[in-house]
Amino acid sequence: MKFKSLILILGIFIFAGCEAAEPIAQEAKEADTVVQEVVSEKPAIVTPIPTDLDMPETVAKPINVAPVTEKPVVVAPLALDEGAEVILAKCLTASGAKLYTASWCGHCKNQKDAFGDGLEYLNNTECADEDGWAQACTDAGVKAVPTWIFGDGTTKSGNTPLATLAALNGCKY
Repeated sequence: MKFKSLILILGIFIFAGCEAAEPIAQEAKEADTVVQEVVSEKPAIVTPIPTDLDMPETVAKPINVAPVTEKPVVVAPLALDEGAEVILAKCLTASGAKLYTASWCGHCKNQKDAFGDGLEYLNNTECADEDGWAQACTDAGVKAVPTWIFGDGTTKSGNTPLATLAALNGCKY
C-alpha cells in the first residue's frame, strides 16, 4: 500500500514536469514490482495435515474427561481391621512367642503400642525391676529389649513390624 501511495505522489511530480523526481519514481516502481512478485508467490505458512493417516486410537480419539463439580473426597489410609492385632497377639502366644521389654525403653513402648488392644493377649515379660534386670530375662538370655523369643527358640531383637512377626510365626495378619 505504501509503495502505491509513493508512486502516486511521484507520478504527480513527474506529470508536473519535475526532472529530479524521475529517478526516484523509477526506484519506487521497481520496488513495487519486487513486492508484487513476493506477494503473488504466496508461500505456504501452514501445511495442512493429511486426514487419511493411520493414527493410533489413543491419538485419534479425544479423551473424555468429566468436569470436576465437587471437591475431591479425601480417603484416609486403610486401617487394619480392629481385631487384627488381637488375633495376631493370640496367635503369637499360641505359637510360644514371648516378648521381653523394659518400662524405660522407648522401642519397647512402640512395640507394645503397635498391638493396641491385643497387648493384653501377649506373653510379655518386664525385664526392669527394682534390682535392675529381672532374673527371668537373665535366665532367658535376653541382653537387649525389646526381644522376641519364638516357640522354636529363635530370637529377634528390636522393634519388629507386626507383619514380620506374623510371617516368622506362621500367623495371618
